[in-house]
Amino acid sequence: MPSPVPHRPLLKAYDYIVVGSGSGGAAVARRLIDGSDATVLVIEAGSAEFDAPEIADPTRWVPLGRSRHDWLYDYAPTERVAGRPIGIPRGKVLGGCSSTNAMMWYRGHPADYDAWGPPDARAGALPTACPISSVRKIGKAAKLSSVAQADRCGSRPAERCIPSRKR
Repeated sequence: MPSPVPHRPLLKAYDYIVVGSGSGGAAVARRLIDGSDATVLVIEAGSAEFDAPEIADPTRWVPLGRSRHDWLYDYAPTERVAGRPIGIPRGKVLGGCSSTNAMMWYRGHPADYDAWGPPDARAGALPTACPISSVRKIGKAAKLSSVAQADRCGSRPAERCIPSRKR
């Protein structure tokens, strides 16, 4: 099957270079070229294997972990998991994790969001970041148990994560 990715000769210079062609990188690259004459180079470490059976069929995602399509990251072993490293599937392929994760979703540790806020309010930025991700994740009509609600945004119930329309 021929690659659906256009291959063009490399230029001597580009207006933008996007590293990674996952969901974020692909969207950024597209936004940069839409309605402009900007040149964008997208660099992807993985391959463009759209016809790989385990990528084309989401029910066959399990072998993708620890394969050539995975970056082989692990969570640090802790006593809570009997000292075992736990794999973190991260896609090393065109499309990134969207191609390999079987629609799993990971929310980062609260400290991961601390750099997202303004410089004077960076510590504890998760309350600011959480409403956006929670709205996408649960929607207005979702009914969750109190345990699931508390888990969505740390100790805050999910309903509180949905921002009010008044801003």
